[in-house]
Amino acid sequence: MLTKEKLEIYIKYKDMEAEGPGLPKDVSDSIRRVFESDSVLIYSLLYDLFLVNGGLASTSFAKEVEEKIQKNCDTEGAIFLRELAFNKKR
Repeated sequence: MLTKEKLEIYIKYKDMEAEGPGLPKDVSDSIRRVFESDSVLIYSLLYDLFLVNGGLASTSFAKEVEEKIQKNCDTEGAIFLRELAFNKKR
């Protein structure tokens, strides 16, 4: 389940991951587990929301994305995810 806390961890460390394989050595194991287990799902949902928000997706795809968000996010996480997709929190 994606929470606001997990999304904040993703935002904080996603650029470090892009610089090279793996997270910095000083990152705690709990943060590392959260980042590594959820980063693909978070990226996928953000990309899907980008397509939907940009009018580049069908209504059936938009509905699937909404169902995916509801299935994988708690309420606060879903709100924060949508804010990220609209670039309000980056």
